[in-house]
Amino acid sequence: MKQLVCYLILCAVLCVKASDVVHKTKNDAVPSRGGTMGIGFELILTKLDWIANKLQKLENKLERMEHQFNEHHSSQEHINKKVFAAFDKLENQVTFDLSETQNRTQEKILTALENVENQIGRNLTDFKKGNQEQVHAVLHKMDRDVGRVLQNQDTFSSCKDVPSNVSGTYWIHLELDSKTFKVYCEQEAHDGGWIVIQHRYDGSLDFYRNWNEFRDGFGDLNKEFWLGLEKVYRITKRCKHELFVELKDYNGTYKYARYDAFEVGSEGEQYILKAVGKWRGTTGDEMRYHKGNKFSTKDRDNDENSGKHCAQFREGAWWHYTCYDVNLNASDVVHETKNATPSTGGTMGLELILTKLDLMASKLQKVENKLESSENKFDRMENKLENMEKQLNEHRSSLDHVKKDIFAALDKLENQFAFKLIETQNRTQQKILTALRKDSVKLSEFQNGIQEKVHPILHKLDRDVGRVLQNQYSHSAFSSCKNVPSNVSGTYWIHLELDSKTFKVYCEQEAHDGGWIVIQHRYDGSLDFYRNWNEFRDGFGDLNKEFWLGLENIHQITKRLLKFNILDCLRRLINT
Repeated sequence: MKQLVCYLILCAVLCVKASDVVHKTKNDAVPSRGGTMGIGFELILTKLDWIANKLQKLENKLERMEHQFNEHHSSQEHINKKVFAAFDKLENQVTFDLSETQNRTQEKILTALENVENQIGRNLTDFKKGNQEQVHAVLHKMDRDVGRVLQNQDTFSSCKDVPSNVSGTYWIHLELDSKTFKVYCEQEAHDGGWIVIQHRYDGSLDFYRNWNEFRDGFGDLNKEFWLGLEKVYRITKRCKHELFVELKDYNGTYKYARYDAFEVGSEGEQYILKAVGKWRGTTGDEMRYHKGNKFSTKDRDNDENSGKHCAQFREGAWWHYTCYDVNLNASDVVHETKNATPSTGGTMGLELILTKLDLMASKLQKVENKLESSENKFDRMENKLENMEKQLNEHRSSLDHVKKDIFAALDKLENQFAFKLIETQNRTQQKILTALRKDSVKLSEFQNGIQEKVHPILHKLDRDVGRVLQNQYSHSAFSSCKNVPSNVSGTYWIHLELDSKTFKVYCEQEAHDGGWIVIQHRYDGSLDFYRNWNEFRDGFGDLNKEFWLGLENIHQITKRLLKFNILDCLRRLINT
């Protein structure tokens, strides 16, 4: 026994993990975190406000840049209209083919216009490509940040339902009429989802306590603690749970024991250890000797040893049998650990969060700098366009002088080159129209690309918001599934009339425009539907599996409306 006690020193952690059949019940109210964590959360909120302000500024800049882009596009269209007007004047004034001098002049004009169009096309492509990547990165970042904020706004029925993979304290709400309480969830080791019911590592907390303290729990969830027998009873009575025991000594030797079943009785049953399942691990199978024993403390003797009070003799409360085997609450389990570092620190977690927020702020600042650089490039491109427009006006002025010289020669050639002039005009207009169509196609492809990338992000945000609404309204009562504001199918409370009772139904909110009350669900044959009158009147089964809602409930639903849509959901047909 001396060796066994030495084996258990430093770290003894008991974890409870909910199985997959736990019902999902959530509470709208989020208890205040309070305490020493308040300052840290105020710092986090300040950081988030700063980031939101930065994002708003970025959004305003993007809107201004888009407005400038539209103005430049309108300016380009205005230039094109002026060019067409110039050619219309030429068409009205000139009725025969130009001489070789005129052809060379037209070629220079077309070359200058093509150069202007190519330059504008390259500038627009570079501008659209750079800003498209920056907008996509900012929207993706916003999506992830919104996801993190949404995950921190709920209570959960178990650590298994916590969407975060970060270990820490979370609020648990087991049943509709029960109180919410805080637990420590181990989300990183052993696939996560474990409720820690005992944590010892440095001996800073005295575990030699009385019955009431072990019933209610004691210690700090972020340091050493005992969760409390009453909470363990409420957790394990709802469904099957597992037990995981971890042990580690000062030399780093690690051992564990895992049991596939664990259940504790009520206080009236003296918190008897009802179930200890099949063992596997690297320690001995010691807990099986304690199965069926009541819990004993220094002021309450429930052990089977008639000659000794084991909790006093061993100086530790446990499910004692004859004072031996396992006792992880003994006073000699952890000793000489004053310099030990706790496995979980509150301020350290806040510092990590603040560091991450600083990193996010730095990245946002870099994005802002890039946008400013793009804005400067856009201004330079605007100046280039203005210079190009000035050059085009100069070419027009030069063209006017050339026209005067041409008209003198055209009087002699009017009857000879009329047909060739028409062909030349048609080819010139066709080139300009083709160039404009290409620019229109490029703009259309850019708009489609933006829509294809933004649409999935907005769709994901819509689903996340839908899940939050479903969690928030899962405990509110509605007169019908049609009045449920969430678009997520699940169980909801229905309250038909002022003097009637509230009962739970399954609402199909996704198929057939939503708002359907499911009165029967069969899909795998796991539930026997060959029942008597009373069972079909009152209903039977699990609303999250196979079930019959009950004829009395259906009567209460259908009697108050002239017309009511009812969906008999047969998932067997859907799955096949």
